[in-house]
Amino acid sequence: MSKVKHKQRESEKKLRKQKRLRREMNAPGGVNAVQLKRANLKKNRVQGASDQVETSKEKGSKGNEDFTMNVYNDLFNGTIDETTGTTTLRMGVKYIDVAEGTGQPAQEGTLVNVSYKLKGGKYGAVIDSSKSFSFRLGKREVIKGWEIGVEGMKVGGKRHLIVPPKAGYGSQDIGAGPGATLFFDISLLSMR
Repeated sequence: MSKVKHKQRESEKKLRKQKRLRREMNAPGGVNAVQLKRANLKKNRVQGASDQVETSKEKGSKGNEDFTMNVYNDLFNGTIDETTGTTTLRMGVKYIDVAEGTGQPAQEGTLVNVSYKLKGGKYGAVIDSSKSFSFRLGKREVIKGWEIGVEGMKVGGKRHLIVPPKAGYGSQDIGAGPGATLFFDISLLSMR
């Protein structure tokens, strides 16, 4: 019998709670009024934001065009950190020009011949090097970091290239540890 009474008390308690919530919601200044006030505030905020968008459109799209061109320029030409001299390119590839070089810059489709040293690991030991290595830019013959970082170099140019894992070998271990950032010293010997 005590279990039955207990269940009965629980159901009565639930019913009282439901009635109290209904009274609060329907009372003047109750839950419904608060919800209505919040909805009106949200509607006003959205309306205010759309008004701001319209006024910025009225001012002209010159500002938007400038912003778009700056983003485009940063994406393809990189952003330069004046304090370190590091230029950041797509996919987080960074470089520091040690020597500029002469002639035309390397571009997509150009066959380039480079010498390089790959440094990495905890102590920056040389992992790989070559005195003469050739590949064609833009043909996916090398890692993305090289495709991005070698483009724009001139013959005789030397560059420190910093390649993050996403533009290198990913989580594959090539001697510097899985997912390591790779540090290359590259010299552009020739191109045709």
